[in-house]
Amino acid sequence: MSLENLRKRSEEEIKFIFGIILEAVDAVVKEATVKEEKVNFNVIGRIYLLPEEVRDKIKELIDFTKDNNKNFINLCIMYDG
Repeated sequence: MSLENLRKRSEEEIKFIFGIILEAVDAVVKEATVKEEKVNFNVIGRIYLLPEEVRDKIKELIDFTKDNNKNFINLCIMYDG
């Protein structure tokens, strides 16, 4: 989600999207395949602009997968340009 995309959304939509992010991270850290397939998640963007709860959850995802080194997923959020 880009900064521009975020600016175009209502507060209700933004809260909904952030809720999806929180749920998705919880699902990923419970998924055995992530460890089995050594999936590493990296998040690119201005994460500091996110609400603290979402930032903490993203950091949890990064920490959970930091030692995985076979498959890589890069997520872009709060980016511009």
